[in-house]
Amino acid sequence: MKKNKLFILPGWGEQTDDQGPVKSHYRELIKAVSKKYDVIPIEFYAGNEHYSLGSKKSLDDILTGVAEKLLFGTATGHTILGFSIGALLSYFMAFRFSFKKTLICSMSPFLSSDVDLYSKKELSSFTLNQIKGLRGAEYSDLILKTRMSFFWGEKEQELLKRRSAYLGGLPSGRGFEIKGAGHKIEGDYLKAVVKELLK
Repeated sequence: MKKNKLFILPGWGEQTDDQGPVKSHYRELIKAVSKKYDVIPIEFYAGNEHYSLGSKKSLDDILTGVAEKLLFGTATGHTILGFSIGALLSYFMAFRFSFKKTLICSMSPFLSSDVDLYSKKELSSFTLNQIKGLRGAEYSDLILKTRMSFFWGEKEQELLKRRSAYLGGLPSGRGFEIKGAGHKIEGDYLKAVVKELLK
């Protein structure tokens, strides 16, 4: 039986395969869903000039690069999962492609005026041009063809939790707060994500 594709966009500095500092929770996630999905990681580690927010590319250029990678994997009708910065970029991609499922995990709340709530040190990984692009983007209340499932941990940053709950409460969203969880897909957080992927 032909498998669906699962595109994983991990967080800043994270990698999912054996080419870099593999995070054990990604190994566990991939193993848990491997019978159903062919997993295609799109990574954002420093030095990845194609997709990284740490590169000197503009936000629009980075989004175009991600979209081209997804198109190469024929994204429409498949599934995308993003975590942290990867979740933010997955959120943008959900407005470009008709995914079968979209899982937005602990999305970094760096859009619109929220970006101004962070210090220069916290935004030091971004260029001024990228920050301008994030400031000009909005949290959309558009009703999508495919629902987005938002996940976040009970112990995460308050702004992240508030934005995730808001987006998860929209007509095109669903929200899942994971009790006792922090900013990492592990434990009960991992179980909730795997459960949603295997539905």
